[in-house]
Amino acid sequence: MTQTKIEYYGISLPRLFFSSFFSLGLYELYWFYRQWLAVKKAQKSDIRPILRSVLSPLFIFPLMFSVLRQARRGGAKVFPGEALLLSVIYLLSGIITSLRDLECTAWGEFVGIIVLYVIAILPLLPLQAAVNFNNRQQFPNWRPAVHYNDAEKRFMKIGGLLFVLACFGLAGCLYRMLLIW
Repeated sequence: MTQTKIEYYGISLPRLFFSSFFSLGLYELYWFYRQWLAVKKAQKSDIRPILRSVLSPLFIFPLMFSVLRQARRGGAKVFPGEALLLSVIYLLSGIITSLRDLECTAWGEFVGIIVLYVIAILPLLPLQAAVNFNNRQQFPNWRPAVHYNDAEKRFMKIGGLLFVLACFGLAGCLYRMLLIW
């Protein structure tokens, strides 16, 4: 049985990290959409990439498992259980971030908010590395996308605006902490 070649959405790891961070996770919706769209096209399935991207915490495991399994078959070093571990970290960090009251009253809480956002992005980096590995294995002339396309630019503009507004909120928090101090 021949395996379907899937050209996933390939970008650099720093691009994924900074795009996700500076859009407060909004870019991840687009990123997941592009990954699931690649699966849909290659497998000619009837999955709904938009729905899977919106519900990414629920659908990250099948994507993670499939991509990492393909990478392992291609010779990448993937440890057993990595897909499950990274999926659980992504899910839990999303739950904690969602439940967390973002009203910070101390320096520790301010740093905690930033750390939560970073932890939520970290499980995606090994997934992107595996995506890039798989694309290189299957398509020898493949290169990761360098420039942002129009849809990405829209996501980044909206996400960037949210980031600026969040920074204003955090600046107000820092100001209140300095007044109390």
